[in-house]
Amino acid sequence: EPANAVVAEQRAIRLQDLALAHALEGELEESVELFAQSEDAYRHLSGLAPAHPLEAFRLVGRTNHAAALANLSRFEEARHVGELALEDLEIALEDAPEDGEVQNSAATLWRVLRGIAQATQDTALEDRAVAEAASLARAAFERFPERDLFRIEMVES
Repeated sequence: EPANAVVAEQRAIRLQDLALAHALEGELEESVELFAQSEDAYRHLSGLAPAHPLEAFRLVGRTNHAAALANLSRFEEARHVGELALEDLEIALEDAPEDGEVQNSAATLWRVLRGIAQATQDTALEDRAVAEAASLARAAFERFPERDLFRIEMVES
């Protein structure tokens, strides 16, 4: 375990990157294991630097972790990790409400949660996810009307 917070942060981020690479290759079991290791690395980082703002980085990992679990039909675990990601999202939005990366992560998280809700027939979560995704897409489109991606996301929402 790294004793230095900078090294600990890089380890957590790199484990998360490696986990995503495995997920993109369809190696979901390996991906889930690496996301769990990344979660442990973030926990270690919190112990080394309790005031360190890690939510925006961890949000990305937790969102992708939830997606990998959902793709393995491990919906209860996926929902739990998604709820942890929502906690990170709340803090990240509080710290940087206009941060484009946080906004993108939020949109992705709500899409993942919508999929989990549909698979588990949780209409309350699905309704909330649809409303949140639509709100984010609308805000992004209003800020950047020239970007087709935001127009597509708004229409999809």
